[in-house]
Amino acid sequence: MTNKKMASEQDNITYALGNNVSRNTVGDLKGIIYNKQGKELYDATIKELVYVSGSSFNLFSLSKRLENGWKLGGDAKAIWLEKGEYKILFDIKIKTPK
Repeated sequence: MTNKKMASEQDNITYALGNNVSRNTVGDLKGIIYNKQGKELYDATIKELVYVSGSSFNLFSLSKRLENGWKLGGDAKAIWLEKGEYKILFDIKIKTPK
């Protein structure tokens, strides 16, 4: 993680049950985007990622991306976010009983 700083109150994470988690670190995370066949596509950086020590899950805020100019689309096979030439595709289904 680069550009790390202590999180402010505005960076608090709210979980599904409504409880807030504070005392986080905020920074930029560099990575590589792959397709689901494992082919490397391009380098990417997630800006202002909030890291919560000890958290068991990675949370991704669709509403935050939409506030920043991304467009949401979807069909029966996947959902996606698009901005300019970039597209984030969520097409790996995790089967659940309900």
